[in-house]
Amino acid sequence: MTSRALVTGGAGFLGRHLVQALRPRYDIVDVVDVQPARPCAVTTGHVGDVRAVLPTLPAYDAVFHLAAFVGGRAGIENGPLAVASNLALDVAFFEYVARTRPSYAAYLSSSAVYAAHAADPAGAALREDCADSTSPQVGRPDGTYGWVKLTGEHLAHVVQDRFDVPVVCYRPFTVYGPEQGTDYPVPAIVSRALAREDPLTVWGSGEQKRDFVYVEDAVAAIVATHDQAPGGPLNVCTGRAMSFRELARAAADAVGYQPEIVGDLTKPGGVGARIGCPDRLSRWFTSDTSPADGIGRMLGSLTPA
Repeated sequence: MTSRALVTGGAGFLGRHLVQALRPRYDIVDVVDVQPARPCAVTTGHVGDVRAVLPTLPAYDAVFHLAAFVGGRAGIENGPLAVASNLALDVAFFEYVARTRPSYAAYLSSSAVYAAHAADPAGAALREDCADSTSPQVGRPDGTYGWVKLTGEHLAHVVQDRFDVPVVCYRPFTVYGPEQGTDYPVPAIVSRALAREDPLTVWGSGEQKRDFVYVEDAVAAIVATHDQAPGGPLNVCTGRAMSFRELARAAADAVGYQPEIVGDLTKPGGVGARIGCPDRLSRWFTSDTSPADGIGRMLGSLTPA
């Protein structure tokens, strides 16, 4: 029997990598996106908004929902209404899941669901139970984007409960890698390093700590777990804390120069720290790509800023 998977947002940065990673597992991996997907013999690209396209599609064995507007930290901070429109995309996806009842469904949530006050400046790891959409007491997520993703997780819980479809909610932390746009922090910093800027600037103070996850590790984690029905949300993280200043230094080292690293306080820096606890994920997968190795793999795909 032919196995079939569907990826919404499959022409985007994370989606392209996920489609590639799913191909060894499924005979057909189709894509829904507002932009054309890369052509492939086993992929059909359905070009259009998921709200218009999903009602026309038949059932698949596994479905993965990545379609969303993000736009990096600037998008989260400056485009709250655009970000809020993601909820309409999520509703369309879960209506499709309820109608077609695939064997597995995956919802790409975000580490932004964790409350800003839970971001320990010391970089303490965030466990999945630190944010629970079913709890009577929910902390305030990171901006409109975090609220929308937490609501999406609640919809996933409703669909799983009422329609008996296993839905895994993934919470990626700071994913980066080749071909990511420079409206995201890691490629922006690396491209400035390629231009040998001195001083080399990072947004905010630069002391903010993040859990940087190489994109191939992120999609490998999703592929390894989506049909395991782990129950509840799952962090996609490494558990390793690194500041943006440290990341910039690693980028400069990879290029081969020693600039001064400075923060730009006129730019949004986000929460002080957001590091994931990888304990649950480690049952199935462990990320082993260091930021230094990941940056090295990115250099060939970027041009100087």
